[in-house]
Amino acid sequence: MKIIASKSFQSISLLACAGLLLATAASQAAVYHISIDTTALTLPANLGSAPYSVDLQLNAGDTLNNNTAVASNFTFGGGSGAIGPANGFGGVSGSIASGVTLSDSSQFNEFYQAFGAGTSLSFDLSLTQVVGAGLTPESFSIAILDGTLANIPTNGLGNTLLMANFDTTNPLSIGQLNLASGTGDFASVSVTAVPEPTTTLCALLACGAVVIRRRRLA
Repeated sequence: MKIIASKSFQSISLLACAGLLLATAASQAAVYHISIDTTALTLPANLGSAPYSVDLQLNAGDTLNNNTAVASNFTFGGGSGAIGPANGFGGVSGSIASGVTLSDSSQFNEFYQAFGAGTSLSFDLSLTQVVGAGLTPESFSIAILDGTLANIPTNGLGNTLLMANFDTTNPLSIGQLNLASGTGDFASVSVTAVPEPTTTLCALLACGAVVIRRRRLA
């Protein structure tokens, strides 16, 4: 007996595929490549502020255990590199070498690592984007600290190089505050979204299985 798939079944299948794609994407963390031009930190006028530290913070809003930030693949350009042990508070684990994970298990979660200034500092950032139910959003920020562990002045909120509030499903696209001023004037801070083809491919394969099964029945 030949079974012909109806248009209604085809529509349902396509809707199911679309839902699977959306659900798969929503369950994944967004991945970004962060690149900071640190050339100005090597200028003679700024050497007195060394040693510098890269500072990452993930702070909870009204709800704990909502989000996670993972920074990995750290690269220091121009002869720079990490100096001494790392420091962490709250839900922090890992290192510059192995990758750093921050979770909002506490209200305040911070990681900072001293480094010798060179031409650049870059890393990959995987960031979940769960919006809390309360009025106070969670936030993720990046800053450079001077030798006294104070943020180098920038025109960003709280003297940050980047601040992302989790009150949107795409926080970094509207939260980037990257034009620095004052001591350690940074030429540029770039944020590039990194596509995750594996996630999309898996969802497409699942949709393909539905289509193939329907064709075998036809």
